[in-house]
Amino acid sequence: MKTVVLLSLLATLVTAAPDGAPKSSQPDGVTPLIQQFQEPPRAARPYVWWHWMDGEVSLDGIRKDLEWMDAVGIAGFH
Repeated sequence: MKTVVLLSLLATLVTAAPDGAPKSSQPDGVTPLIQQFQEPPRAARPYVWWHWMDGEVSLDGIRKDLEWMDAVGIAGFH
């Protein structure tokens, strides 16, 4: 019984993807899952706890922090 099931599965795989058939419609083997993992939607990106120590803050420092958080993919802060 195992042999029949195994041979049926093998025959299905061989006829489903003959030699020379493209394995993926995505360029360079990039699948949508990999692409979404590398560029997640904004709703899936992390938020961070952001605070200032002892009032050590400047407008330039705030701007640089926010630009850096955006560049590395942080969606927001608390």
